[in-house]
Amino acid sequence: MTTYFGRVARLQIQVPGQLGQEIDGLRVRLRSRRSGKGFDGAQIDVWGLNTDSYGQLGRDDTITRLVAGYADGPGEVMQGQVVPLSLRRVVSEGEVVTSWQVQEATTALASVTLSTSWPGAVKASEVLSYIAGALGLSLPAQALPVDLVYARGFTAYGKARQVLTTLATDCGCTWSVQAGRLVLLPLSGALRTRAFIFAPASGLVGYPEQVDGGKVRSTTLMQPGILPGDTYRLGGDTLAGDYVAEQVEHAGDLWGPEWYTYVTGRVAK
Repeated sequence: MTTYFGRVARLQIQVPGQLGQEIDGLRVRLRSRRSGKGFDGAQIDVWGLNTDSYGQLGRDDTITRLVAGYADGPGEVMQGQVVPLSLRRVVSEGEVVTSWQVQEATTALASVTLSTSWPGAVKASEVLSYIAGALGLSLPAQALPVDLVYARGFTAYGKARQVLTTLATDCGCTWSVQAGRLVLLPLSGALRTRAFIFAPASGLVGYPEQVDGGKVRSTTLMQPGILPGDTYRLGGDTLAGDYVAEQVEHAGDLWGPEWYTYVTGRVAK
């Protein structure tokens, strides 16, 4: 694994039915955004990507997975399919730069339709398990806030995305796709308590600042593990306290000055 100032950026390209490839050692620039609402996405730029890899990225079913962070704890920043018409190659300062956008589960959520029913009593969690399998997603790691029982049965008909929204609303949560997993976020916004402590001695960069509606935006050294819904603690002497992450952005250039995570959160209750 090649590192620059302790940084890591590793790209995996997988075409279904073919042997995947892992690319390490190239310059990578990234910007990703997670909001925990439906689709999450990323912009990826890679210097010196070979023509075979470029050809694979042009396929509709190719999955891109980007692992980034620092050598002592890199993690998945984003995985998903190439957004149609986003792939391009340009020459910059004598080097070929390949750029594309990634959106998680784009094709599956846009194309998969459901047509099945449960004639007897069925739990919402059972229906969600079925839908996750139909979309090729891992099951949620957390329990539903309310595992509603449909006493008269349930019919899943139409676009998978619409059925998911109906189920999530019935069970008091919203849904999103993160890192190939179906994530269900309670309406309260808090998903789990994690051991994230951002302080000047543990990666906090500069000072947190208040943004829209009293939320707080913080900058840290890249932290790929934090997700929307996670509870974290801000240390230091500015806006210290416990927060729930609502939006997480990762941005950086493996060879440039930026290699940060930007977290926007609200005060945890």
